Amino acid sequence: MDIGAIEVLGALGQGARSHVMLVRRAADGQTYALKVTNVGKKSERKYLDQARREYRTLGRLDHPNIVRAFALETETDWLLRPTRTKLLLEYVPGQTLDRLVQPPLEEMLRAFEQIADAVAHLHENGLLHADLKPNNILLAPHAAKLIDFGLAREIGEDTGRLQGTPEYMAPETATRKIVDVASEIFSFAAAMYRMVTGQHPPLSAGTFPMTDRAYRERYRPAIGLNPHLPPKLAALLDHCLSFDPHQRPASMNDVCLELNRVVDRLNS
Repeated sequence: MDIGAIEVLGALGQGARSHVMLVRRAADGQTYALKVTNVGKKSERKYLDQARREYRTLGRLDHPNIVRAFALETETDWLLRPTRTKLLLEYVPGQTLDRLVQPPLEEMLRAFEQIADAVAHLHENGLLHADLKPNNILLAPHAAKLIDFGLAREIGEDTGRLQGTPEYMAPETATRKIVDVASEIFSFAAAMYRMVTGQHPPLSAGTFPMTDRAYRERYRPAIGLNPHLPPKLAALLDHCLSFDPHQRPASMNDVCLELNRVVDRLNS
């Protein structure tokens, strides 16, 4: 669809290079989120690639816990050079997890159960989100939504750049730029670890490469940081946050199954 004429209803959020507005589209009278990104400077051209990547990726996906994209338009100057992009997205009322203060554990687990299923759907379609973190998980009244697919990539694709957020980055990503299913499982668990313990796993993206021994010495088991966690959940987090990617669960489907068991026990 074309974006066409819109009415700006308010601001939803702002990043370093983009801002998101709540808009009403004249053609159908429906409300949407409009993500506008400046791409005019040479240093901003990578954001044009990211907008195109996000739109292309979301077009391949159909999942209730993944935000939908409807249109992408690029504005140009008189020399036809791109100046900014406009990405029309599903409007989801709610807040990202990083903005929530001490949310109930059951609420968090239901959100992460849904996001785990969304990430598994990504992997089944040969894709990686590549920037899983609480900032990119939107908690709406009836569902959690995975957002911001600007760094998404094909499984096996090598972008040649270190991308992602250091606090949620797997050790092999920080040291060798490896982004794969195992590193995504680490990032997913790092986001959940942060939300249920208030802390991050040991940071691997430092001046000196983190070794297995150093990581194990610095890692604090989840149950030690939050003794109220269900033991099975704490064990799952520790498993997913293993330094060695081969020691983590084999797939996000495995993570989903274990999370389902934890949530079922809480509800029983």
